[in-house]
Amino acid sequence: MRNNLLPAVHKRLAQFNFENFFAGFNSSVDESVLPLHIAKRIYNFNISDGTLSDGYGMARDSRFPIAATNIWNYRFWHEESKSHRNILMASHTNGEIRFLPHGERNLTRLVGVQFTSTPIAVNYRLFGEDVILMTSETDGMFVWNGRDAAYKIEGAPSIRTLTMHFERMFVTTAGEANAVYFSDDLDPTNWGMELNEGGFIQFMDEMGSSNKVISFLNHVYVFRDYGISRITAFGDQSEFSATNLFTSSGRIYGKTPTACGDRIMFLASDGIYMFDGISTIPVAGHLKGLIKHSPNAVATYHDGKYFLSLNLDIGTPSADNRNNSFISIDLKSGLVNVTHGIGPTAFNSIDGNLFAISHGTIGTINNSARNAGDIALRKSYVSPLIDLGTDEIKTIREFYIDSTVPFQLTLFSETTSRTLSVTPRVGITRLRMNFRGRKLGFAIETTATGGRLTRPGVRFSI
Repeated sequence: MRNNLLPAVHKRLAQFNFENFFAGFNSSVDESVLPLHIAKRIYNFNISDGTLSDGYGMARDSRFPIAATNIWNYRFWHEESKSHRNILMASHTNGEIRFLPHGERNLTRLVGVQFTSTPIAVNYRLFGEDVILMTSETDGMFVWNGRDAAYKIEGAPSIRTLTMHFERMFVTTAGEANAVYFSDDLDPTNWGMELNEGGFIQFMDEMGSSNKVISFLNHVYVFRDYGISRITAFGDQSEFSATNLFTSSGRIYGKTPTACGDRIMFLASDGIYMFDGISTIPVAGHLKGLIKHSPNAVATYHDGKYFLSLNLDIGTPSADNRNNSFISIDLKSGLVNVTHGIGPTAFNSIDGNLFAISHGTIGTINNSARNAGDIALRKSYVSPLIDLGTDEIKTIREFYIDSTVPFQLTLFSETTSRTLSVTPRVGITRLRMNFRGRKLGFAIETTATGGRLTRPGVRFSI
């Protein structure tokens, strides 16, 4: 007997589970070559524990109700209490210095000190007394011992950056910046140019200005526009010498080189680098596709992580090259977290807290995923748009996830997209659907805080 029935068409069913989010994202390659478990972009989520949880935010510090440009800590020995004490100090945008006296919550103005550009500061034991040295590119150096009136050091250079090395202060200066100056031995307030006092080392080559100095592994390393030089400075200054170590193909952003334990991290126009005193290697290469021109980038080292504020191509990058984001790189695990919507102009790790200044507001970095404690940052996870190795039509039949916060799920193909508002259920939340395309991807976005999303997965037919 003839069989006139058409054979049944059996669609192939497939399933993909995301066990964790440790794979992170990669913005440096075309998304079409990424596997599904590596995202195209993640920001304002923290992936350090393998889930999507609240990323970094900034909490406003109510003790500093001023518009500020920098913040630092003055640490000194208090003879009466036989203990170390701390005084938090900040520079106002009007050039004044404000500080919090020990045990008080009201700011006091430091009389006799006025800056016309952003100051930096360093603690030093000068002639047996703990003092704070404050200096800027345009105003010279001021010294304060916490009790008496602050005074200015005449003859100090216009200092851009500084480092203490074997009881001398080494500095880069404003202007042409083709030299590194150093103070007298045991006296960073003496800048006389005699052989038994201070001096300078001049660089006459094509590596550009000297932008930052760092004392590291018994040498002074000078980070210049297009390279790194090393100054060997032991004992008598007549034996000081300088050597060029590294020539960069990209411009090094001068405020980003930071000593991070046994290495120095820095940002250049062609990526992020790690320097160990001899060799330089690129790191966090998956960020290269996001990094824009960042002349105002700043960085610090805190809690085993390199924190870097810069301009990223997320949403609308800053047209005037201002910092619009910051990243943290865990130097042990290599994990990178991106925070978008907060672009600090200054960082300082003080007594276990990471202070930051954003739009003049002083705050501390935390895991709130909020800007200055008021505005919830939008957290986003975007998968690549991929064809799963076949040009056939794929249909997403089900999306599932373990979530404790509501979120928006967007499914997208090469031609269309669909957005769903999802209120999670206890346990696994399952969404049945019928979304088709040759290339498929999905995005998760939320402003809800205090929860986490984990172990998503998709079931699809081909």
